[in-house]
Amino acid sequence: MENKFKILFIDDELLGENSRKQLVESLNRDPRFEVEAHHPVNILKIINEGSLDDKYTLIIVDYKLNGNANELGQFCVNNGYSFTSIFKEKFPGTPVYLISQILEDDISLGEHYDKMLSHHILTKEIGRNLLASDCADYSALKDRVFYLGSAEDIADFLSVPIDSVEDFKKSLPLEFRDGLTNASEINTAEVIDKEASHIRFAKWINSYLLTKSGPLINLDELAVLFGVELEYFKKEVLERFKKEMKVFEYNGVFASSNEKLWWTQSVFNYVVNLLGLEATSTPWEKIPQHLGIDNSHWAKCCVCKDYYPECIAYDSDDKKLSVKLPAHWRCTTVSESYDIPAGFSPIFILDEE
Repeated sequence: MENKFKILFIDDELLGENSRKQLVESLNRDPRFEVEAHHPVNILKIINEGSLDDKYTLIIVDYKLNGNANELGQFCVNNGYSFTSIFKEKFPGTPVYLISQILEDDISLGEHYDKMLSHHILTKEIGRNLLASDCADYSALKDRVFYLGSAEDIADFLSVPIDSVEDFKKSLPLEFRDGLTNASEINTAEVIDKEASHIRFAKWINSYLLTKSGPLINLDELAVLFGVELEYFKKEVLERFKKEMKVFEYNGVFASSNEKLWWTQSVFNYVVNLLGLEATSTPWEKIPQHLGIDNSHWAKCCVCKDYYPECIAYDSDDKKLSVKLPAHWRCTTVSESYDIPAGFSPIFILDEE
């Protein structure tokens, strides 16, 4: 029988019958998890006594901590956010998640915690699968730290295709250029929590590699690269090249808890090679016609309505960057509101004119 993922669950609503207690019970019924639940006052006592072992795959803390007493009538004065720093200090090698009933989105990322999940998503099978997948990925990273002694080792661990390795290495933060083995525990000006190298690396993967355009591209960007409209791309082109695109799909850690992504340079090279003698540095201008696609399905810039947009851009009022639209570089401006590190593409904002 496989070992269960041990989860420490901190909440002040564990007494009586309520949705949070039911959530803990449902997680414990899942054969993949072993959940140990504590009231925050009780866990602080255990920590102060020095009797809390470093045995957990993941720690989950209620974000709000509504001020409910424990069985002795004792109240916790801290909120869940402050507890994350306590656990980061105690267990720098263990990821800490927050859980919230008021979270609008299912998942968010933060500096002092590794992820925030909605209570609602964990009541679903998809949420429990996500939790199990994340636990497995954190465990895999922790187990491999001492074998990741170089940038090449990291690329191999993430199964980066050969022609995308250089782009990937350029995107790595300086602290990981020599691998995870040699990345010491650090305190930065922005984040004062002590974290092990594999936790910081996981945070970089989830905050940058899998969410920002650069070494990897998403479905919208892939459609632009092929020069066709998104819906047509999903129904026709992606289906036509399903086998080939599968080779370039990201399948490293945390792939299961994110949208599908593809290695940019590898896909670009493939599209250029498809063109043969028509090969060009701007394949999106040639590939639709080369594949015999009617121009009614070609991608158009959302601003000027001309063909051949080169990028995905966002409305200036869309602070969450949720609406992605194809556009020409000339019809956009580069946003200065977002910190984009080396190796990643800038955020393009649609010109308002």
